[in-house]
Amino acid sequence: MGGRYEPKTKTHSDSDKRIPDQIAVINIFPDSPQAMKSYSSLHKESPERELYVLHTAREELDISERNWLGIRGIR
Repeated sequence: MGGRYEPKTKTHSDSDKRIPDQIAVINIFPDSPQAMKSYSSLHKESPERELYVLHTAREELDISERNWLGIRGIR
């Protein structure tokens, strides 16, 4: 995973769901642990980016919004 990635995800909210208007595949993984490891690395690099890990077996995306409460610690 070298350098910064530039694909942009454009989404909007509707009834507590995130609806992607534009989405880009940035990688393909053989299993969930590798996908989540990559997600963690990308999120640390660009915490302001909206990132999703999705399984291609799903015909429709169902992304629920989560409202985080509390304070996250410094990592």
